[in-house]
Amino acid sequence: MDADHDGAISREEAGNSKLSSLFDSADDDRDGLLDEEEYGLAYRVITQRHPENTQRRRTMIEKGGPFD
Repeated sequence: MDADHDGAISREEAGNSKLSSLFDSADDDRDGLLDEEEYGLAYRVITQRHPENTQRRRTMIEKGGPFD
């Protein structure tokens, strides 16, 4: 997701994913970017809402997560 490898996910990088619907809530410091901590909060919410995605997300994290 971190297409420009700046260490944060912008609203544009979130696109139309499930993350985009939580973006404003997760962007705690209101800088328009999700850092790793803010993304972690959104990730926990998404996996609780969509347990079928849990294994896919674990695999993504094992491969380096959205920040690689």
